[in-house]
Amino acid sequence: MARLNRNSRVVAHDSRRRLVTGLRKIGRLGLLRRLGCIAGAIGVLGVSVACNTRLDVLDVEPRSDAAVPSRKPDASLDAAVDAAAEPRDAGSADHPDARADGGTALPPFVVASYDETCAAISGAVYCWGAAPDGHTRSLPEPLAGAGAADFVRITSGASSHCAERVDGSIWCWGTNDHGELGQGDRTARVAPVRVRLSGSATGVRGHFDSFCATLDGGALECWGDDEEGELGQGGTYPGEDALAPVSVRGNHDFSVADVGQGHACGATATGALWCWGRDSDGELGLPADASEELRSPALVDGTDGWSAVATGQNHTCALTRGALYCFGANFAGQLGQGDQQNRSVPTRVGTDADWVSIDVDTFHSCGIRAPGTLWCWGRNVEGQLGTGDTSDRPSPVQVGHDADWVQVSTGRFHTCALRADDSIWCTGANDDGRLGTGDLERRDVLTRVVMPNTNSD
Repeated sequence: MARLNRNSRVVAHDSRRRLVTGLRKIGRLGLLRRLGCIAGAIGVLGVSVACNTRLDVLDVEPRSDAAVPSRKPDASLDAAVDAAAEPRDAGSADHPDARADGGTALPPFVVASYDETCAAISGAVYCWGAAPDGHTRSLPEPLAGAGAADFVRITSGASSHCAERVDGSIWCWGTNDHGELGQGDRTARVAPVRVRLSGSATGVRGHFDSFCATLDGGALECWGDDEEGELGQGGTYPGEDALAPVSVRGNHDFSVADVGQGHACGATATGALWCWGRDSDGELGLPADASEELRSPALVDGTDGWSAVATGQNHTCALTRGALYCFGANFAGQLGQGDQQNRSVPTRVGTDADWVSIDVDTFHSCGIRAPGTLWCWGRNVEGQLGTGDTSDRPSPVQVGHDADWVQVSTGRFHTCALRADDSIWCTGANDDGRLGTGDLERRDVLTRVVMPNTNSD
């Protein structure tokens, strides 16, 4: 689960967090139309972004959901803009997404999870694939009971989701076996319910059965499964579920954080990198002789500059000053090192210093480089890398040829990405409709999601 200060138009979670926080202080999101393709948004690299170009992708016609079978229930990277052009007038001809109340539409955001995908479109939540209640849908459907359309970010566990509203509140829905909804109980919810945090959230991330939220002031509060110590509560194995938010031990002033399947990592406001939880494959980035489980945050690297981190099942990737480092399990090449050897300490991926965002999941990783090119590597058995085949890649490979990608999100066996024109594209496994193409056919290239009233060219 991501976020770097961007050298160009596309940046990750930390920049978006600061932007949304600033907009909250203004009182309404009338500052800019979207965190996407904005002329003049040029970073220190001096590169501009090509908009509305085409990729090796597929446009598809929607099919009926009538043939989609029912399913029984089971179990980021964020991107934003560091420099934006002057805001346009709401409701103008070149600003079609303006709100009816005169405000500006919220920027879109997409998240791929275990076997489902969700997106915030103009603040409204849509989901497709395997729903937490067991039914499937191969086309995006609006989330019932979501209330006001003011969601800015979404994150997903195995069968649960949490989302952040403009006001910094966190709302969750789905399964709740381990307390992943943060309500103090284990009762599942179909509609979003508010998580009672001790302050306003600046971000939320989750994987599998755990979630963590960074708060104004640097506190980090987590809830859900803590068997491996991923909630940072100390104690001994196995940890107890946290049915309501608890504070991660220590006063670390976290600005970003992510929790994977059994471990978590965060970067502080000063740029130090900390990790905790299970360390069976080196996913905490600590020396090889470190304990296989650390139930409180341990310092990985205290030098400043760490500003984005993404945690998967058994591996972690992080960004510092545009350089990408990964560590942990590597059996499918998910560390991007060109081999299948595990790494127990942060190891640089190539020599490029233009990485602007990163997201990882179970066995694969994807990131965006300036000025907006998309790269993926690792496991590809379902075509989740979007390379036109199902061969694993031990090193980053560019997906298509375009440079207008603004966000990417990795699921267990699928990947979804957002382009500068607000369109969403997915690739990989699709047996439950998680690609949003109106069918159940697997794809090995990015294919456009059939969003309601958003796909007209």
